[in-house]
Amino acid sequence: MTEWPIDTREKRCPACDQGPYRSLGQHWARSADCSPPTLDDRRDEFVRGLLLGDASLEGRSTPLLAITSMREQHARWIHDELGWLSRGVEQMEGGAYRVRTVVHPRFGRYLTWSGGDGVPTTGWELTPRAARPWYACDGGFSFTSAGATGQVTFPAATDARQRALERLLGRAGFRALRWDRRVALPRSVTQRWLDWLGEPTPGSEHKWATSKDEYEPLR
Repeated sequence: MTEWPIDTREKRCPACDQGPYRSLGQHWARSADCSPPTLDDRRDEFVRGLLLGDASLEGRSTPLLAITSMREQHARWIHDELGWLSRGVEQMEGGAYRVRTVVHPRFGRYLTWSGGDGVPTTGWELTPRAARPWYACDGGFSFTSAGATGQVTFPAATDARQRALERLLGRAGFRALRWDRRVALPRSVTQRWLDWLGEPTPGSEHKWATSKDEYEPLR
């Protein structure tokens, strides 16, 4: 049986301010006068960042976004950042936390990104607003020894995804290294990457650690 630490499944419509509705998707589908509001750029960039990572899309023409994490604070942060899009934070059997959104037609543009090994489309630039959730959700951060600088990595199982991530990072000013099933940033740019992202995100503070001694207790 699942529990809902945060339950916002029933809410007023952000477009017409009517409700509350148990399903905004059904409200929009049945309404002759109301439709999903356009995503603002800030929220749209955040969604892109989630989909660069391990978020997935459910449905086809008008999908919803879903993402699962073992870190409750991380899931709560995602919920807060999504705002009216989020239906809450659900704790599933086994202890994982899941955030799912309402359906939205904008998500249809990102269907090829979905599933972790998807390939992001061209025509947009990687910004700190998109990179923060990508790194918090899917980025790896490791130390080879106590005195070493941490290294940032991202999973990329296919050659097409490696090329796409290398291109995105390069256009943002970060030369990426292509390894077996992942891409990495040189250790020499780790601090510049973390500074570019901004403050650590809740539940992912260990990925902003400056040393192995700081990293281990936060992990």
